[in-house]
Amino acid sequence: MMEPSLAWATLPVALMVVGVAAGTIPAAMVMSKYGRRLSFIGASVMASSSALLGAAAIWHQLFWLYCLACMSLGMSSAFVQHYRFAAAESVSAELAQQPNFILAVLAATISYALMAFVMTATPVSIHIMDGHSVDSTVIVIQWHIVSMFVPSLFVGKLIRHSGHRTIMVAGIVALVLSISVSQISQTVLDYWISLVALGLGWNFLFVSSTALLITTYQDNEKYRAQAFNEFMVFGFQAIASLSAGWLLSATSWKAVNMMTLPFLGILLAVIWWSARQATRSR
Repeated sequence: MMEPSLAWATLPVALMVVGVAAGTIPAAMVMSKYGRRLSFIGASVMASSSALLGAAAIWHQLFWLYCLACMSLGMSSAFVQHYRFAAAESVSAELAQQPNFILAVLAATISYALMAFVMTATPVSIHIMDGHSVDSTVIVIQWHIVSMFVPSLFVGKLIRHSGHRTIMVAGIVALVLSISVSQISQTVLDYWISLVALGLGWNFLFVSSTALLITTYQDNEKYRAQAFNEFMVFGFQAIASLSAGWLLSATSWKAVNMMTLPFLGILLAVIWWSARQATRSR
């Protein structure tokens, strides 16, 4: 093991998220000055350099250097997060709508923070605390990642058909399912179902919140609106990732999952509030 103790096991992943959070506002500033194309190229060079640095750190068993490489990779990822905005900007924006902006930012922030919180704790819980094999741990994480991104192939159509809020509620239902399964038992199958549902719920919430966000600002507001959104998302994701390891060691897998429920309740209340505001404004 490179890390000094088990308590440090989640630090590299957490520092990667800290890097994303730290890079969100500088990324928006750089893109505002130099444009997206040059910024994306520079971020790609930075990401490649960070990956090589991380490989060297693993080769020489230098934990501090690996942490530095992860944080640097996270900072480059702050630029990567703007790809979705670049793609979405082909859709015309409407005038700023405060309730929708609040909902979009909150849904993105809560979905990403909760996903990172549970996912960061998962490998430690499966392999170290419950004693399942490394292969089983890898399979659970792989399918979680699949469920995070494969729904993107069709969730856009679902949003157009059913609306942003409906898909957000569907995402909350998937996350509640994830939490419910985590309370039953901790077999590999239970972990698999829970993490697949977690990925699906994150996708529905994050994609629908991004699609809603781009309708809430004018063109001259986009960099400030996007920077604020990214700072909130990855700032809270950093807090969630940093706290996941020690909260898991202090409590349990079931408790970690139950901690996410109040935030889903808050999000559900904001969805209801924004829907009422939209109805009144018609």
